[in-house]
Amino acid sequence: MVTGDFNCPPASVAYGLFMEHGFLDTYPLAGHQGVRWTYHGYQGKSFIPHTLDFDRIDWILLRDWPAGTHVESCIIVEDAEPPLFPSDHYPVMAVLAL
Repeated sequence: MVTGDFNCPPASVAYGLFMEHGFLDTYPLAGHQGVRWTYHGYQGKSFIPHTLDFDRIDWILLRDWPAGTHVESCIIVEDAEPPLFPSDHYPVMAVLAL
């Protein structure tokens, strides 16, 4: 399992390299599609991306996981108490069934 703030979207070369080497992204495995950003610049839900291709830059990736394991859910956690945010990114959380 690899997690992190990669600062590049799924369309990036870095993401492509992970996919070429057998990693799987928990977000689409959980059934999510389309563009969804994790960066919010300490603005929370009022953040408006500066470009149309803005996308998730925080991922949870899996490789070589045991047979029968599946992703039950993967969410971008938007809980906050504005104006205080613990980070300029929303955390990503995945639940795996082993």
